[in-house]
Amino acid sequence: MAMIKIDADFNEVDNKGRIILINVDEHKSEQVELKEGMHVILCDEEGEVEAVLEFEAHSSGALSDFLGRKDKKGSWRARLLPGTGRRS
Repeated sequence: MAMIKIDADFNEVDNKGRIILINVDEHKSEQVELKEGMHVILCDEEGEVEAVLEFEAHSSGALSDFLGRKDKKGSWRARLLPGTGRRS
């Protein structure tokens, strides 16, 4: 199976340098369940890069609502893999 693509805003970065994936279920190319450690392709209008998914648990449901998590337990983050970026 090919890696799924997720539309991402590369300006949304957390304090660990990971991309915060907002409303990820609406912005992925395949309707598959996301899993911790899954390799994906993050893309925007300028290019794409390979990344590894990480799940960040939250204690507050308000932030989870904003980030598009239905279960209100956390949000998905993506750690970019160096040397995998490609310009469109």
